Amino acid sequence: MMWPPGINVQTLSLKDVCVQIRLGAFDYERQDPQTVEVHVELSRRYDGYQGEDLSGCMNYDPVYRYVTEDWPMREHLDLIEAWAEDLVRFCLRDPIVEACRVRLRKVDIFPGTASPEIELVRYRDPVKP
Repeated sequence: MMWPPGINVQTLSLKDVCVQIRLGAFDYERQDPQTVEVHVELSRRYDGYQGEDLSGCMNYDPVYRYVTEDWPMREHLDLIEAWAEDLVRFCLRDPIVEACRVRLRKVDIFPGTASPEIELVRYRDPVKP
């Protein structure tokens, strides 16, 4: 993510989370769940760790559990954009997180030849230079 120069930032990444979800606008995508690879970055302005426990940290565990436990139980959604927006909203519910980057990649749709992907970057408040 792009923060203005001179701002100290901490970014926590959760990468390569593969999940089976019901996704796709085409008939052949509606038959079975498909594998989606999820990458998430959580960011905040940060001048150094001051705490002793998780209370002052960005926590990847709720994000991981949301994607791996909640998403597979959901009804079919046609568009990968809808899944990405849902994850952005979830990430920004944590008051410590000031920005997030979410990337979803459909790994099975064109086996061995291509992987459609979407990436969203969202800031809680506009970043000022």
